[in-house]
Amino acid sequence: MGFPYEKRLSGKKVGLRVIATAVFVVALVVMVGRVGSAGAASYGYAAQEMIRSAQVVEVAPGQTVEFTVGFKNTGTTLWGNGGSNFVSIYTYDPKYRTSSFRDASWYRTNQPTKLDSLVVPGQIGTFRFQLKAPTSEGDYNESFHLAAENLAWIPGGQFNVTIKVRRTTIVAAAAVPVTAPTSAPSSGSYTALELTRSTQTVSLDPGQSTVFSIDFKNVGTTTWLSDGKNFISIYTYDPKYRTSAFRDVSWYRPDQPARLSTPIVAPGKFGTVSFRLKAPSVTGTYRETFHLAAEDKAWISGGQFSVTIVVGQSTQVASSSNITIIAADTALTEADGPSVVEMVQTANGFAALKMLSSGDRLAMAAGSTQDFRVAFKNVGQIPWVKYGSEPVRLKATTSISQLFRDTTWTEDYPSLLQQDRAENGQLAFFNVRLRAPRTNGNYSARFDLYAGEQPIEGGTIEIPVEVTGGSVSAVVPDSIVS
Repeated sequence: MGFPYEKRLSGKKVGLRVIATAVFVVALVVMVGRVGSAGAASYGYAAQEMIRSAQVVEVAPGQTVEFTVGFKNTGTTLWGNGGSNFVSIYTYDPKYRTSSFRDASWYRTNQPTKLDSLVVPGQIGTFRFQLKAPTSEGDYNESFHLAAENLAWIPGGQFNVTIKVRRTTIVAAAAVPVTAPTSAPSSGSYTALELTRSTQTVSLDPGQSTVFSIDFKNVGTTTWLSDGKNFISIYTYDPKYRTSAFRDVSWYRPDQPARLSTPIVAPGKFGTVSFRLKAPSVTGTYRETFHLAAEDKAWISGGQFSVTIVVGQSTQVASSSNITIIAADTALTEADGPSVVEMVQTANGFAALKMLSSGDRLAMAAGSTQDFRVAFKNVGQIPWVKYGSEPVRLKATTSISQLFRDTTWTEDYPSLLQQDRAENGQLAFFNVRLRAPRTNGNYSARFDLYAGEQPIEGGTIEIPVEVTGGSVSAVVPDSIVS
């Protein structure tokens, strides 16, 4: 920073001018130092990290991988992606440093990326950028910080990324750039595979409503997000953008029932979309078609699905767009789902079979939170219910699993049955939010299904968790968990 300086001064005037300049510079330094906290607060900026694509990034030397992080705007000021005060990410600790993981795609050498889109207070903004691994193997810790350009560091916006560079690492497909065309069917970038749904046939009385859930595996190469410029959602389909007879007031838009329920779905993982269906007054059997889409980007290949809905006791088949009667044999049947359901006989009538989970093991930073999703099939004699005297829920049954207690838990129960009811043969979904302990180590967190106070046979899930970035390591052998 330059200051005007007049050379032809002498005696005390020069000394006074130098002293005055020095005082001004010191005052300016103090003011600049306060911009990150007091300045940000006065401008209404604040953030809270909500999601990230991975707690620990694994990459081979010289390879690149995409990293995504999402922050909630907890301040009072709109976050922009343009203009003089756009929100972006800078390298940090120390500030403006050149990162060993800098990629040619970065916005600047010390600034990986800008915000994807405008974010109003209360909403989540996403940041995606590439990390290019150095040639040296090892464990790295990279620090970054959100900033309002030319204005302030955003409180709550600092985050660290643990990166393991290993020659044996298989580079995740998420590192491949997005190439899906706008408005056309997607290429390999956006591709989905339906895994499970809450029911094959929805039965409702006229005017009644229910929640329908469906799970898709991300078999493409791009991470799915529930927020941001290209958020994932479902639209009415066949024909596209139609107004459904089953539209509920809770729908995101009249032709768009819901966004992705899972905040972030990396390639190879699965995510859920849940939405409410409200039956019309006309009885009959309907077939509703929907399609998964990346907003303003593409229809997702493999993301089309139809739901058979029976309203009342009629066997007529109706088109939901105009209530026209069509042939009954065009309706989907239960044969489209599992044809044989084995029932397990137990003393209390409850039995479960684990079918799906969001991962085999977790890697977490100390003190961080992460969601783990699991699906069990009800193979017992008694239906599972969410409410009543015997609600079905997961319970932390060991002292080790209780170390991962989060504020979302109810006592020792991290998750209720997500749908209202699961009959024999149906899948039931549970979402567990884990908060990592502050001590490093390898843990095995065990949870068991309970119906009220009764354990459900086969309803056990054990989650291996590696915690890093905390205090002195404490290796917790699996044998501790009984």
